[in-house]
Amino acid sequence: MRFALLTSTPLSPTEGSGTFVAIDGLARGLGALGHAVAVRPLRLRTGFHTLDRYLYNAGARLVPPAGDVVVGVDLDGFLWARRRPRPRFIVMLKGVIADEARNERGLVRALLLAQARWERLNTERADRVIVPSRYSASVAADAYAIPPGKIAVVPEPLDLAEWRRRFAAAGRRAPGRPTVLSVARMYPRKRLGDLLQAAAILRARIPGVQIRIVGDGPESRHLRALHAELGLGDAAVLLGQVSRAQLAVEYVSALCFCLPTVQEGFGLVFAEAMAAGLPVVACRVAAVPEVVEDRVVDHIKQTPAPYDLVIAVDYGHGFLTPRVVTTLCEKAPFLAVNTQANSANLGYNLITKYPRADYVCIDEPEVRLAVHDRWSPVAELVDKVKGLLGARAVAVTRGHLGSLVCGEDGARSEVPVFSREVVDRVGAGDAYLAVTSPCVAAAMPMDVVGFIGNAVGALAVRIVGNRSSVEPVPLYKFITALLK
Repeated sequence: MRFALLTSTPLSPTEGSGTFVAIDGLARGLGALGHAVAVRPLRLRTGFHTLDRYLYNAGARLVPPAGDVVVGVDLDGFLWARRRPRPRFIVMLKGVIADEARNERGLVRALLLAQARWERLNTERADRVIVPSRYSASVAADAYAIPPGKIAVVPEPLDLAEWRRRFAAAGRRAPGRPTVLSVARMYPRKRLGDLLQAAAILRARIPGVQIRIVGDGPESRHLRALHAELGLGDAAVLLGQVSRAQLAVEYVSALCFCLPTVQEGFGLVFAEAMAAGLPVVACRVAAVPEVVEDRVVDHIKQTPAPYDLVIAVDYGHGFLTPRVVTTLCEKAPFLAVNTQANSANLGYNLITKYPRADYVCIDEPEVRLAVHDRWSPVAELVDKVKGLLGARAVAVTRGHLGSLVCGEDGARSEVPVFSREVVDRVGAGDAYLAVTSPCVAAAMPMDVVGFIGNAVGALAVRIVGNRSSVEPVPLYKFITALLK
């Protein structure tokens, strides 16, 4: 079959960004399947991109594309598509321009709104509209009045084999500085200014930290001015455009990836960062949660088999979505879970959102919220939670009252508190969970588990703000002293 691709997006990763990467991947994929693919590039460049796009489409109308199927990217094809007869016409929205315009201002916003009108005409004239995410499907349907049956969601592909080859060939920078990487075309909606503001805060808290931003665009001048105003020096580096090989070096050398964008039709850079094994920090907006969620689910499906124990620490910030939770429960060989209640999620982040857990470790207020019972004895509530989740073991931490643990045989043990000096309670429950989970997975007696957990908690409350971990040697010495 012959495919003709219409796109006025510059055909380079430097200018075309994620849209180019997606187009290139589609063309190579169709070619690998034996189809003939012809991409009509943007040739005339006036320096005014909106005019370039209109002239490109006028040219497509005058000299029609030849193919069994014509694929128009975003607004491209909107003038040609009026022709009758014509081949089957599919529109691929890599980003909904009407949505992008909401986060811009001034002349850029006005130009995007003009392009959005052309894009709407394109979707009206198309036989089928393909979008990369459920978010884009919803926004496109609302902005352009596209009937639901006309839209298909096809996530952007990532060439993992190619990226793994690049990562393997990339030379890491010398270790030492903690590095946060960001990759984006510099538009206001990417909120890279927020990242520079964060760098000003982080450098006072994390010695040697460096933010490295790859990309260029309309916001470049503003961001460089902000960089100078904040006096960031080498705490933040604006790298501009780099080659794919250099980008691979940046990915493998970073400790984490952060892009505070507030509008994404898909977000291919998040997938690239996760392919490099980087933790991702992002806003829970637009299509970002879908992209991160899909990759997290895929990772869980592929990962747990080699592990004896999976620990889920659920702070209720939205990262562990219902789909992620379901996958964890299905795939983890032994699942230890803690769900934490705080001012942002009180009443919404309950342990009962997990259909299964082998070990549950929560505090008393959290167990009471989970079973909607304020007054009954804690021991009765433990039995309820144990039954609801089919748990082998449950531990309830109770602050100055110590902890209550219950094992697979139903026997309960109350363990007193061992701390004489409380400096900071933050992180004590996390330390308890981290140490007791492998103990429970190893089938240690629950009274011993509770004893070890309270010993860990006693040391943890002496540490201010998680400044350091509970180390093995001090723990061994403390337990020895308790047993004398």
